[in-house]
Parts: sequence; C-alpha cells; structure tokens
Amino acid sequence: MILNELNNRVTQAEAENTIGNYSNAEAIAQSILTDSDIDASQEIYCHALLVLAESLWRRGMAKEALPHLENALLLSEKQDNKKSYAKTLCNFGNVYQILSDYPRALENCTKALTIAEELEMKDEIARVTGNIAIIYRLLADYPLSLKFSIQSLNAQLEVGNEENAARMTGHIGSVYKALADYPRALEYYGKALSRFIELGMKAEIALVTGNIGLVYTSLADYPRALVSFENALYVHQELDMKAAVARVTGHIGSVYTELSDYHRALEYFTKALAIQEALDNKALIAIEIGHIGLVYYSLGDYERAMEYYTKALIAHEHLGMKAEIAAMKGKIGALYATPEYAGYDVTKSEDYLLQAITLNFELGTKQNLYEQHKALAELYSTQGRWEEAYSHKALYHEFKDEVQSEEAIKLADKLDYERKEAEREKQIATENARKEEREKIITELTNLNASLHEANRQKNEVIGIVAHDLKNPLAAILLTSDTLKRYFSYLNKIDILDKLNKINSTAERMNLIIRNLLDIQKLETGKFTLALQPVVVSSILNVILSDYKDPATKKNISLLADIPNGSLTAYAEQTALHEVMDNLISNAVKYSPFDTTVRVRVEESAQTCRICVQDEGPGLTDDDKTKLFGQFTRLSAKPTGGEHSTGLGLSIAQHLIEMMNGKIWCESEVGKGAIFIVELRKIQG
Repeated sequence: MILNELNNRVTQAEAENTIGNYSNAEAIAQSILTDSDIDASQEIYCHALLVLAESLWRRGMAKEALPHLENALLLSEKQDNKKSYAKTLCNFGNVYQILSDYPRALENCTKALTIAEELEMKDEIARVTGNIAIIYRLLADYPLSLKFSIQSLNAQLEVGNEENAARMTGHIGSVYKALADYPRALEYYGKALSRFIELGMKAEIALVTGNIGLVYTSLADYPRALVSFENALYVHQELDMKAAVARVTGHIGSVYTELSDYHRALEYFTKALAIQEALDNKALIAIEIGHIGLVYYSLGDYERAMEYYTKALIAHEHLGMKAEIAAMKGKIGALYATPEYAGYDVTKSEDYLLQAITLNFELGTKQNLYEQHKALAELYSTQGRWEEAYSHKALYHEFKDEVQSEEAIKLADKLDYERKEAEREKQIATENARKEEREKIITELTNLNASLHEANRQKNEVIGIVAHDLKNPLAAILLTSDTLKRYFSYLNKIDILDKLNKINSTAERMNLIIRNLLDIQKLETGKFTLALQPVVVSSILNVILSDYKDPATKKNISLLADIPNGSLTAYAEQTALHEVMDNLISNAVKYSPFDTTVRVRVEESAQTCRICVQDEGPGLTDDDKTKLFGQFTRLSAKPTGGEHSTGLGLSIAQHLIEMMNGKIWCESEVGKGAIFIVELRKIQG
C-alpha cells in the first residue's frame, strides 16, 4: 500500500482520538496494522500502535494498551528512532498512571521528557509536562502539579495545540478543586469547557462536565451536580469510556449519600467498584471501597464501615495517595468518636483526626480540613474540653466559609447559566439545521416530483407521437401500398410513381420523427458527442436553402439570403450545424403565412459569426418564450400549411449549439415575426 495513504490514515485515526471517537480510531489503526508491511513501513506501523494504545487507555483499558506499547518500544529501539521512543515512554506514563503505579508513571514520563528536551521536540515536551502535572496532582503534590500544569499549558499554546491546551486548562481547574479553591476551579473549568465545545471534543466535554459536577457536590448544590454527572455519564457510555463511566457512577453515588438515599448510593458505588476491579484500577478501587464504607457508617453498620475504611486506607498507603490517606484517617477518626460503635475510643479518634488535619494542612486540602475540625470540635465537646472545642469550631467555620464562599456560589450560578444558554443555543442551532434539512428535502422532493411530472409528460408525448404522429403516416403507407398491390394492373406508370412518392414522403416524415426522438435521448444521456472542426457556413446554408425552395414556393414564400461570398468558417460540426439550420429554416417556412418573406443572413465580427433566420409569422408570446427550447412543447403559433411538428426540433438545436460552444436565442414580438440567431466562434483565416 502507498505510504502516503497509510500516513493519511494514521492522521485520520489521530483526529478521531482527539474528538473522542475512540472506536473509529481503533478500527482505522487496526486496519493500518493489517494492511502495512512492518519491514517496509516501520515508522507508520509504530505510529499506528501508539494511536491504538492511546485510544485504549483513554477508554480506561490500560492493560489492553500495554502489549501495543511494548511492540512500539521494540520497533523504536530497532529503528533507533528516539522521537518515537520518547512518545512511547510518554504513553507508558499514561498507562501506569491509570493503573495507579505512580512511581513507574513518573519514571517513564521523566525519561520521555529528557529525550524530548534533548531533541527539542516541543510538542512532546508540552505533552509530557502535562502528564507529569497529572501524576503530581494524584500524589497530592499540588504546588508541583500547578508548576508543571502552567509549564505544559504555555508550551501547548506555543506549539498551537489547542486541544491539549484546553485539556491542561481543565487540569488546572482540577488542582484548584483539590485545594477546595472552587472559584478558581470553576473559572478554569469554564474556560476549558468553552474550548472543548468549540473544538467538538465530546469526550473532554463530558470529562470537564463531570468535574464541574464535583464542585457542585462540594458546594452542596446536589440537583446541579446530578444533572452534570448524568450528562457526562451518557457521553462516556456512548464512547465506551469504561474508566470514566466508573468514576462518574461513583460520583453519583456520593450525591445520593449526601441526600441520605443510602441504598441508591450503595447501588451506584457497587457498580463503580465492579467496573474499576475489571479495569484493575487500584487507586479508584480503593476510593470506591472508602465510599461504600461511608454508606455503611451512615446506615449505622459501624463494623462493616470500619472494615471498608481499613481496606481503603491500606490501599491508599500502599499507593502513596496522601490526600486519600488524610480523608480516610479523618473518617476513621469520626467513626471512633461514635458512641454507638462497639470500638468507640476517644483517644484513637483524636489521634486519627489530628493526623488527618496535619496531613490536610500540609497538602492544603481545605474541604477535608473543615470537616475534620468539626469532628474534633464535637469530640472535645463530649469530653468537656471547651477551650479546644471552641478553637476547632472556629477553624471549622473559617475553612467552611472559605470553601463555600459567596464568590464560588456565584461562579457556580454563572457557569450553570452559561451551560444552559450554550445548550439552548445548541438546541436552536440543531433545530435550525433540522429545519434547513427538512426544507432542503422538501425542495428536493418538489424538484423530483416536478421532474417526474415532466418525465411523465414527456413519456406521454412520446406515446402520443407513436400513437398519432407515427400511426397515421404508417396507416397512410399501408393504405397506399395496399392500393398499389390491389390495383397495380389497372394503374398507369404516372399513378404508380405518384403513389410511390407519397409512400417515400411519408416514410421520410416518419424517419425524421424517429431521428428526433433518438437524438434527444442521446443528448439527454450524454451519449451524443461532436468532433468540432472548421466548417464553411455558406456551403451548409446554400444546400438547405435549395432544399426548401419548393416548400416555400408552394406557399408563395420568398427565400432571401444575405450570405457573404467566400469561405467564412465557424468552429462547429458539419452534420450538427446542418441539422440546426435545417430546423430553423424549416420552422420559418412552416410557420410563415402565405405570400411572406423568410430572410437568412450571416453577420461576422472579429471573434464570432452569427446566422440569423427571420420570418414574418405571428411572433412569440411571453409564454412561448418561457418554453421555447423545451421538449415536446407546443407554442401558440400553428403551421400555416398543415405541416407536421414534433416539438423537439428547437430543444435538439439548443443542445447541439451548446455542444459546439455556441449560443442560440430568439428575438420576437407578437405580430412582428421572429428572428432566431445562432452565434459560433469564427475561425480566423
């Protein structure tokens, strides 16, 4: 297969990945791997492997992506292609990050960044620094995450990668969300969402919509949170983004927990856990286990709550997820402070809560801080430690007011309004597009219906010609030939010749009708071709004028010609031009009253020659002019000597003249005759 075609298909697969059409991207990448020769096109083959792997891990299928990345790494090493090697390492970083193996993710990304900087791969530097930013956020190192996020954003803007710049803008929003700085989080999410909508990136629109739902949850705006999550979930399911489906399913469970609908919450958490376990996403498995523990705590099943909390804490500690460790220690501390719990222990409660507060303060995660200060204040109140209780109660209010600020709520309202407006505008645009499409279809159907009516009319005209115009002359031929056969011995030579002439004349008339029908069919289907060449105009006109001398004489019509002597030559086709001029002169004689004049003249300019046929007939009405060159049309004028007309001659003439790159038109007024004009390109000589 041609390398250019393979390259184009790889580019197409990348574009499908960008806008979230992962199934299409995978299908194209797989077809490239099948169609390409690994030895002849190693670089393209490697590129297709990376596209396929990226599509898989973006859908949360990180383990399935690993074999393709391993093959890509081997090919890159074999080719000594450092650029491809760096891109593959970066993809490994993505996969290990999804699999919660953050040390290996960071190791691969750091190696990729070193190579990219060495080779001055600006695109890859921008991408890898973004990946490193995400890993540091997951490790709760928010200052480093912000540093790399801003570095990546600037680099993406520099190389003009709008898609990844929008992704990094959204990631900065996620860092601020983790820090419970909701005004800034919403600001960055709003910017990212606007760009994703402009760029048509369905998957990213859904991801950032889900993140906005998390902010609404933190602000206790549960109806908006549910709308955001349900919108995101629909798109994730449509795109088969399994990891994202699991995450949003868990988020919906968290909303139902806050709404005290614990059985529904447990249902969503259990679904989310099952998907995460199938994907082997250890970090998110631990988070869902912690969520289930919270439901059991809320239901008063404290033993099972402690069981799930402990499992989650061990997993978070193993993965080094500091923010989740702090959150889980806070929950365990709150459980130990519950008198109804069989393991009630105020000392352990205080110890866990203080550890959680210390770690959250270090991380700057204010959402967890205010919840844990509240729990500690309540614990100290039960012990009568009023001064300490008051201190933590004050800190609880301070952090809560900071997190759930009026500014954040206003921003949430503004973002929700803008989202609804965008949806409304999109709906209007969709309706307008549908309306335009409906109108287009109606127009097409109307045109098709008109075409069918016209085709039916033409069919009926053909049938009419066959039934009338051919039947009658055929009957005349049969009658005349039968008369000849019956009375041959009684007829003299003159009578026999007269009847044979009638048969010949009638057959010629039938032949003309059939020839016209065949000509128009060939012209309509494009099967009629002309070979243009220099044609002497006078020679054609003189022959035709000679042919119509007798028909004109029978009606006492004078045929006057004004044709320059010499060899005026036009660019045409001899037979076609003869047919056109024969038709025009025939019509002039046919429709002219007795005792009138038909004039044929030729005019020339520097570039063209014009042939004009003028009669003194009834002229054309406005209605006649609209259908002058139509097929099977009958005009207001009638032949003056009982001559026959098929209604095809002028239509054929127009087709033929246009095929000769010429023009044909008519100038006429009612009662003042008509002038038909043919204009052709003149041959300079």
